Amino acid sequence: MRPPAPKFLQVATAAFFAIVIAAYAGLIPLGQWQDEWDTIPALVRGGWATYAHRVLTWSPRPFSELILFGYAHWVDAAGEPLIAPVLMLLWLPLAISLIWVPSLLFERGDVAWWPPALSLFCLFLLGHPSGEMFYWPQGGGMAYLISLACIATVTWLACATGLASRRERVVASVLLAIAVLCAEVSAFFVLILAGFGAMSVAARRFTSIASAHAMRWVWLTPPLAAACVVLALGVFGRLGNPVEIFGDRAVAHHPVSAMLNSARVFAVELVSLDGSAPNFGDIASGLAVKGLFFLGIWSWARSSAAPRRPLTDTARPLPLFIGAAALATAFTIIAAAYYQFGVVCCERHGTFRQALVCLALFSFAWWLGRRMQGRSAARGLPALSPLCLLLAVVIAGIPSWGALLADYKSYPARISAAHANWIAGNAAGDTFTYVALPPGEIVGGPYLPAEGTFAAGPSGPGNVPHIIAFFRKKAVTFTAPPAGAAARASPR
Repeated sequence: MRPPAPKFLQVATAAFFAIVIAAYAGLIPLGQWQDEWDTIPALVRGGWATYAHRVLTWSPRPFSELILFGYAHWVDAAGEPLIAPVLMLLWLPLAISLIWVPSLLFERGDVAWWPPALSLFCLFLLGHPSGEMFYWPQGGGMAYLISLACIATVTWLACATGLASRRERVVASVLLAIAVLCAEVSAFFVLILAGFGAMSVAARRFTSIASAHAMRWVWLTPPLAAACVVLALGVFGRLGNPVEIFGDRAVAHHPVSAMLNSARVFAVELVSLDGSAPNFGDIASGLAVKGLFFLGIWSWARSSAAPRRPLTDTARPLPLFIGAAALATAFTIIAAAYYQFGVVCCERHGTFRQALVCLALFSFAWWLGRRMQGRSAARGLPALSPLCLLLAVVIAGIPSWGALLADYKSYPARISAAHANWIAGNAAGDTFTYVALPPGEIVGGPYLPAEGTFAAGPSGPGNVPHIIAFFRKKAVTFTAPPAGAAARASPR
């Protein structure tokens, strides 16, 4: 084993990553409602019947819908939106999966895992839109943040332990079952992973792959059963609904066209940074970020990584299956969107897909690095990891630094407007005034009219009818914020 990179370099790099994560977490109070204006009153009034109806016909996510049900009643009891508290709770599982979990898997006192873990967290946030997934409670946090945390934890366990013990397999099974019950996209992941497991068991002549000791795939049975139930609910409930076709009707509900369009989009997302704009700059920066991230994880796994329990040879292929399943899931999400909507949807799906690509790169780089650990390497290889990861995060953040600063500049105006809107909506009277701010550059948010008066009824734009109904008013007047606040809250 070569001497590790200087601890100062590892700690300093990790500290920079922690500052980036903290800067994004600091925007949590700017999170906003979108569908909650309609969903929360429906769940409060309808109770468990509405919960069951949503799960059976619209949102086959029993666990995340249960969280939403509890949140709705919490808001009703408190008389406040409680956006910041619930988003903090939804961020917590991801922080646990990327900070606390690896601390249990590597040697005490080892800081070499700090930059890999925190850089992964940074790349979940940087370089692409993150507002829906990280700052919208119902649309992103309750489904996708929890799912991502569960899959990320299983990835850490697969890489560091190979799921060699029964306890680790039970933990992985429970986590993937929770992920499936939070979002249908996790059901894709489990089905694909189970397929790889079936193929590995069938390939018994390759003993290093199909050894019964290494691949006890029975642990996937509970999440696989949950995945089948969730996908069945989707097929017999929401799938194929013609109302949801808002893209190309020549693609929607046409499997071949959906797959062909998905292949093109997936290829772009695989190499680009943002994933939505196939231009030279985005692809060049994406290749640089993802290449540097892969190199950083590979050099760490080859030279400095010190799991508490060394992997057996037969356990090592598991990260390959995890990584391949993550990539295949990203493709399947695109194909499902084309089939259902006729277009790639939505922002939170794109953020989740980019996170899956990062997890795949992590898994592949770890596997390759561990396979090459005993071979000769260039001098200074341990120091390569934090430097590559630092460059990856800095480049990924180039499109985001200005947007981050803009949201912080608009912080007082957004907090003030949110407070004023809630007070006005709950005040006596049949009408109220709503201060409309443009969506944040990082935190996003709904597009609302900049001005105008709208009466109660279904004909208003976007969420306007639901906002009026939520406060039990007859009309709302949208107005711009004061001049100084408007300037601070406007996009750059």
